[in-house]
Amino acid sequence: MRTYDDICDAMRACGIPFARISWEPLAPEDIPALPHALLVPQRTRNAKAGDGISCHITPYNVELYCQGSSMSLEERVQTALESAGFAPDRYTVPLSDGITEVVWGGLDCLED
Repeated sequence: MRTYDDICDAMRACGIPFARISWEPLAPEDIPALPHALLVPQRTRNAKAGDGISCHITPYNVELYCQGSSMSLEERVQTALESAGFAPDRYTVPLSDGITEVVWGGLDCLED
């Protein structure tokens, strides 16, 4: 099973600035220009065995924010995630001011 580090490596390969959950809210000037991505943990799906947890699994969503739509950028992210061993589901959310959010979900990550 893949790890959070594998997601980070895939995003680095895309050359897109990214952060886990958010950038520092008290320093909005540090938020990079579009496109950029957020890696957002979802509800854990731990595996149990005996009297305890045998495996900690956290699914992540990769949220790409861009101006308008860029099929080449979306393909680059999709290819990087698939090359890292993920099989993500993708959906798109049009936001205000022409910003588009593209989400790749269901990236299960094994925690150390």
